[in-house]
Amino acid sequence: DDETRKEYKLPQGVSGVVVVEVEPGSAADRVGLQPGDVIEQFNGKRLRSPEDLRSLVEQARGKYSLVVRRAIGGQFATIQIQIQE
Repeated sequence: DDETRKEYKLPQGVSGVVVVEVEPGSAADRVGLQPGDVIEQFNGKRLRSPEDLRSLVEQARGKYSLVVRRAIGGQFATIQIQIQE
C-alpha cells in the first residue's frame, strides 16, 4: 500500500510482498533477506499479498525460489535466491 511504499521508499513500479522483519536463524535470515526487500515472485508465481506468500510457502515443502528487489546504493537490484530447508 502507499504507506508501506513511502516507509521503505519504494517506487510505484515495484510490487510484491515487503519484508518488514526477519527472524534470526530462519531460512530468510540464512539467505540474507533484509527488511525493505520486496519478494516479487515465489517459485515462479507473482505475489500480490502476504497471504499469497503464506499459501505458497505451505505448498512448497522446503524448496523455494525467490525473486527479490533490494535497494542498493539508491537503485533497485533484482536478486534470485534458492532456499532448501
